Amino acid sequence: MLPAGGATVVFPAATPATAEVPLVQIAPQAPPVSYFPVADTAPQPRVNQTPPLQAPPHAVVQPPAAPAPQAAPIPTAYRRPLLPKRTGTIASAGLALVMAATSAPYIGFLVLAAVVVLLRIVGTFANDWHTRRELAGYARGNDSAMVAARAPVTLIRALIGALPQLLVGLFTGLILLAGGWWALGSSQVMAALGLAPQVQAARAPASGWLAAALLLAMAGAMLMTWFGTHSALTRYGARVALAKVAPGQAARAVVVAISLLLAAYFVYSALGAGAAPINWWPATNPPPIL
Repeated sequence: MLPAGGATVVFPAATPATAEVPLVQIAPQAPPVSYFPVADTAPQPRVNQTPPLQAPPHAVVQPPAAPAPQAAPIPTAYRRPLLPKRTGTIASAGLALVMAATSAPYIGFLVLAAVVVLLRIVGTFANDWHTRRELAGYARGNDSAMVAARAPVTLIRALIGALPQLLVGLFTGLILLAGGWWALGSSQVMAALGLAPQVQAARAPASGWLAAALLLAMAGAMLMTWFGTHSALTRYGARVALAKVAPGQAARAVVVAISLLLAAYFVYSALGAGAAPINWWPATNPPPIL
């Protein structure tokens, strides 16, 4: 639509193409604000920020409570003392007894029987005394009185227990004595020993061969009595007795020395130049097997 009255319309001049257009700088935009917390990737150590508890100024400090009374200690299991075996001392005493049998065989075996019974009684009493404490778990003041009150029963048990030992030893000695006596009268055995012409002389009471046979029989009887059936309490009684009679080294040396001297004396009495005849007391004659 043109203006009325023929008016002239003037348009603004166009901007030349070569004119520079001013650059508008755009400010960097800030990162968007997040309203949700983002967890850190690296774990942070936790610090205990709880302040220490403090008693308020008006609090009353209570004194420490008295310790509770302790209960009586529980008794420990009782263990009987271990006693040494005294092998050397017992062996020297046994050697003296074996040598004594070459001069008086019956007396030697009776002494062996008396020693076995005595040691059996000692071992039985000591075993009962320690057994009471082992069953209770601790030592009690009336243990000795209770064991003494049962003394008659203990004596009977000791005698019955020693009987199998002595019977085994007795029959072992008789068998060895009979075998040795047969060997002395056998021309084959004596010929093997180079003593065939002395068969009759070997059985003479004054000869040393009979003493050797008695020595062999007594040694076998003693070994079977000491280590045979039902002999543990007898050996235990020997350890208990030696612990009381000869506790120290000097006392044991005296017992060994006396035993060796007695053994040497009996050997000289049986095999020496002036050997005495064999004493068969309490019998008047040797056993029928001789």
